[in-house]
Amino acid sequence: MDLLIRDVDGEPGSLPLLSHALRQTWLRREGNTLTVEGYLASGGIRGAVAQTAEQVYTQATAARRRALRDLLLRMIIPSAEGEPVRARVPRGSVAVDADHEDLIETLVGARLVTSGDGVVEIAHEALVRAWPRLQGWLADDVEGHRIWRHLATSASAWDAMGRPDSELYRGARLARALEWRQAGTHDLTTLEQTFLDASHAARRTETERARQEAARQCRINRRLRAVTAVAAALAVAAAGLGGAALLQSRSAERQALRADAAAHPAPATSTSRRTTG
Repeated sequence: MDLLIRDVDGEPGSLPLLSHALRQTWLRREGNTLTVEGYLASGGIRGAVAQTAEQVYTQATAARRRALRDLLLRMIIPSAEGEPVRARVPRGSVAVDADHEDLIETLVGARLVTSGDGVVEIAHEALVRAWPRLQGWLADDVEGHRIWRHLATSASAWDAMGRPDSELYRGARLARALEWRQAGTHDLTTLEQTFLDASHAARRTETERARQEAARQCRINRRLRAVTAVAAALAVAAAGLGGAALLQSRSAERQALRADAAAHPAPATSTSRRTTG
């Protein structure tokens, strides 16, 4: 008892850790007696959860280890202070096949995950602090985990709203998500894949529409330039014809004046008549 009190003292989240440690100690009991040796073998307050999780991990195949990592990471979100905390996940979104169903049951049997009311969650929030491997997974790809969490939430909201195009990813967010998916660091659910594929298809459609609109505007601009050039040429020609017509008009006026003058000579003045007489 003194050993338990000493280990629990000052330990954050000590109750779930103590519960897990005692269960692991019970599995190592001698008859009906819990022993210090069994407690120490369990990993104690600080190591029992981590030791159990590590055993589940090391006994798994490579594919199952990847699925285990993805499943546990889905059950963790950052708090307002940035600390990882447990998250409830719909069981149907992660139990996508028999292998994942079996993995969930294995974790439930190991008391690392709880399942009920159609959701699953990590049984002990202390697991995040106690298991170095899980801490490493979280630290390895902080930005990727953030993208993944946002993608999962956005895909669920999109599906719940009837999958409208307005809720799809666009712009820089889509580009980052596609780049992250290309890296292949996490396995996506069918819904997440569908959401990203629909976002990508919508972007291609919008790009094609923009290209067609740009081509249409280009054709319109070419026509406008051609019309403007013709109008300018006609204006120049009209100006030239107008100038020529004005010159012809003025020339005709002068010729008419000369003809009129020739036909009607001016009468002689009185001074000229007196001189003649």
